[in-house]
Amino acid sequence: MYYQTKPKFGGVLLRSLINLLILISISTAAFAQSGKISGKIVDAESGDAVIGCNVIVEGTTIGAAADIEGIYTIPNVPVGFYNLVFTSVGYSKKTVTNVEVKASQLTVIDIVMPIESFETDEVIITAEAAKNTEAGLLVNRQKSNAVSDAISSEQFSRSGAGNAADAVKQVVGASVVDGKYVFVRGLGDRYSSTQLNGAELPSSDPNRKAFQMDLLP
Repeated sequence: MYYQTKPKFGGVLLRSLINLLILISISTAAFAQSGKISGKIVDAESGDAVIGCNVIVEGTTIGAAADIEGIYTIPNVPVGFYNLVFTSVGYSKKTVTNVEVKASQLTVIDIVMPIESFETDEVIITAEAAKNTEAGLLVNRQKSNAVSDAISSEQFSRSGAGNAADAVKQVVGASVVDGKYVFVRGLGDRYSSTQLNGAELPSSDPNRKAFQMDLLP
């Protein structure tokens, strides 16, 4: 014959309460042995916040990233001396040494990030101005000492002209007679000339000085 006694409810509750107090004591002790690092990161030239700048406690996996205001916070850093490494795209890497973290205290480290610059060999770009576009002709017209007008290759492609005579009809102040002779401001052919690449073109009509523009496709 034997007897079995059951633990009372009060004893179980007491043991649970003691265990909880022990855990709280351990957590409090661990927290007391750590501190916090915080600060603001700004651009060296503009003073704007460097959003997303990475901050790493060197030699550990502890770190943080700056928010939209450039502020970062690294909690629960063990007490001691550390190096902080700041990195961000477009900026030079920066390291702050001997940062002391004290128990249950906030260590403030504000940083100014310099923009990263690269020195390369001399680069020479050679280009020729486009003279057959509407923009190029407009520049030539502005710089010209005489009153002038012109037609660009872009206008040629849009007009659907079959020859130079049809295209010249679009020039302001020019008119085409008989589908081939060009008159400028109503003046006769004796006062005008046609040149191709700087060379004057002769007339195929012995009775006229003007060149037949319909001969040029």
